Amino acid sequence: MTFEDLPKNWTALPLTDPALAADVVDLLLSCADRALSSLLFLPCSAEGFGYPRPVIIGGMDWHCAAVERDRTLRSLGQSGAASAVLAISAPRRLPLGLVRSWHTAAHDELAAEGMRLLGFCSADPDTVRIHSPADARRAA
Repeated sequence: MTFEDLPKNWTALPLTDPALAADVVDLLLSCADRALSSLLFLPCSAEGFGYPRPVIIGGMDWHCAAVERDRTLRSLGQSGAASAVLAISAPRRLPLGLVRSWHTAAHDELAAEGMRLLGFCSADPDTVRIHSPADARRAA
């Protein structure tokens, strides 16, 4: 499924369903954003309903030092949202080990700020992949 297949009432649905979350990421993270190695942060309510203003940060260095990565994620965790969907993107498919390290760090840093990570995706121009919580645990 892609964002073109989203149900008509998708804005009224919680993003706790991984397939729906991935489709919303596909909608919000444009091909231009993906070409710029952008991070998508979609703040949500405690029940998983997305807020109307996602945050997209372009020009991310996915190979940055862990301290810089963690600082970025921690600042997103301080947004005041109860939960979030996060996606990382690049012009090409990101290596799985790199995706897992960002996934694990996102889970840990957001949790440290009291925020639940509802979903984590990686995206390239052709595909959005949803990564399960087990993926983050394998990287730890």
